[in-house]
Amino acid sequence: MKGLFSRQETPRSTYTEPEVWLGEDGILRVDYGDSPCIDAKMIETVRQKHIRIVQHPVPVIFLATGRPMSTSEGRQAAQSPDICSITTAIAFVTQSWYIQKLLDLYLTFEAPPYPAFVFRSEEDAADWLKRYVIS
Repeated sequence: MKGLFSRQETPRSTYTEPEVWLGEDGILRVDYGDSPCIDAKMIETVRQKHIRIVQHPVPVIFLATGRPMSTSEGRQAAQSPDICSITTAIAFVTQSWYIQKLLDLYLTFEAPPYPAFVFRSEEDAADWLKRYVIS
C-alpha cells in the first residue's frame, strides 16, 4: 500500500488525434482532448492538418481539458520555423486555475516567437485573436 504522501503518476489518456478546424472568424481551433501529452509528433500532426485546411498564417486557439502536459520536444517543435511560418498568434483556453498559472510561467520563461496569451473562455480568446487575422 502506498503511503499518503507517495508520488503517484497522473494517468494519461491514450493518444488521440487532435481535432483541427477553421472557424468562420478566420481563427484555427485545435482541440487536444482530455489530458493530452503534447509531443513533437502531435505538433507535426496539427501542422499537417493546419496546412491542409489553410495555407496562409492564422491565429490559433488551443483547447484541452483535464491536465495537459507537453514534452520538451513538443515545446521546441511548437516554436520551430515550420510552425512560426503558419502562426500569427496563439491563445490557450483552460478553465483550470492551476493550468493557467503553469501556462503563464511557460509563456514567461519560454515565450514563443509569436504573441500568446491564456484565457478562461474561447470567446475571450477569439476576441483577442481577431487582431491577428490576416485578411
